[in-house]
Amino acid sequence: MSEDTRLRTPAVRRTSAGALHVVGVDRAEHQELYVSADAPQGCAATVGADAAEIYGDVSRVLAEHQAVVVQERLYGTLAAQEAAETARAAAVAGSPAFGGAPPTYLEGRPACGDGLCGVHLCAVSAEREAPLLHGDRTLGRLIRTSGATYVYLNGLAGTSPQVAVPRVEQATRMFDTAHEILGNLGCDYRDVVRTWIYIGEILDWYDDFNLARNECYTRYGLLGRGDDYLPASTGIQARPPGHLELTMDLLAVRPSEGSGVRCGRLFNPLQNEAYAYGSAFARAMEVVADGARTVYISGTASIDEFGKSIHEDDIEAQIVRTVKNVEALIGTSGLGLQDICQATIFLKDAAYIEPFYTLCAGTPLAELGICMVADVCRADLLFEIDAVAAGLVQPSENTRA
Repeated sequence: MSEDTRLRTPAVRRTSAGALHVVGVDRAEHQELYVSADAPQGCAATVGADAAEIYGDVSRVLAEHQAVVVQERLYGTLAAQEAAETARAAAVAGSPAFGGAPPTYLEGRPACGDGLCGVHLCAVSAEREAPLLHGDRTLGRLIRTSGATYVYLNGLAGTSPQVAVPRVEQATRMFDTAHEILGNLGCDYRDVVRTWIYIGEILDWYDDFNLARNECYTRYGLLGRGDDYLPASTGIQARPPGHLELTMDLLAVRPSEGSGVRCGRLFNPLQNEAYAYGSAFARAMEVVADGARTVYISGTASIDEFGKSIHEDDIEAQIVRTVKNVEALIGTSGLGLQDICQATIFLKDAAYIEPFYTLCAGTPLAELGICMVADVCRADLLFEIDAVAAGLVQPSENTRA
C-alpha cells in the first residue's frame, strides 16, 4: 500500500457541477465516492444525449480519483434502455473505472413520461480491489482493507431475462445465489448491511415476496435464532428487463477481528420495526470505520410507530412525515439531513414531484435526489425515500467492535 493511501485523513467532501453531485468519504485505506446525476433534459428524444453527457462527466471524476465503480444504477423507462446503454458504452469505452461491476438498468418513469431519470453510482479508490465472478458473469467488486472486507454484488436475479420462472421461485433463487457467493468468499449473509431490491408489479405479490424472503433468511440464520441480523433494504417497484420479476444489489461488510470496524442496526424512534409487520429488514444500518461513518437508510415512507400508513391521499403530509422519519433515523447516529450523500425519491404520480421540491427545497434530498414515478409497497403510500448519509466519527466515540 502506498504511503499516500496510509496517510489519508478522514473527511467528507462535496462537489457539484451542473446535474452531477459527488460526495467523497475518505477513510484511512480507501475512499468511497457517491455520484448522482439527473438526466439533463429527461425526455424520450434526448436519452442518448443525456446518457452521453452524464457518463462523460462521471468518467472524468472517476479518473481524477482513480476509482472503480462498485455499484451503478440507471433509472429510466424500458423503452429508453437501449439508447441509454448504447450511449453509456460509448462514453466509458476504455475506462478502467467501468471494467468490473455491471450496471443495473431499472424501470423508473421521469415526470415527462418517457426517457431517463438519472444515474446513481458508488465508486471506490483502494489498493486491494478485484472484480467478482460467478460462473461466466462479473457480478460485483471485492474491496479489502486491513479493517474489513467489502463485498458489492449487483444485478442478482433468479433467472435470465430470456427465461420465464415463477415469481416466488425467482426470489428464492436470487437470495440463494447471494448466499452462495458470500459463502465462497468466506463471508455470511449476516454480513450483509444493505440490499436494494427492485420488484416488478410489487403490489401484486409483495406479501408472497416477503414470505419467500423470510423463509430464506430463516435458513441463513438471520431470523428465528435470538438476535436478528437484518440488513437495511429498499423494496420498490422498478421492473427489470425481460422475464425478470425482481433484481437485487447488495453490500456486505465483514470486519477483521480486532479492527474496530463496526456494523450496527439503527432504530427509528418514530417507527416500529418493519419485521413487526412481516418485512424482514432493518430501518437503517451504519458502518463505522477509519474515522468515518456511513448510514444506509432503508426505503422510508409515511408509516407510524404502529406500522400503519398515515395521511392517506395527502401527498404533502406524507412527504413531511417521511422526511421526519428519515431525519429521526439519521439522528440516532449523530447525523442529519445535511449529511445525505445519495437519495432516491419514489413518487406514485408525476404530479407529486412539484410539492416534493417545494417542501424539501434547500436540503440534499432536493439537490441530489433522483426522482422517479413508481409504486411503493402499499397502495396507500404515495411517496418513499431511500438514502445514504455519511459523516465523521466524533473523537470521543469508541469505535472498537
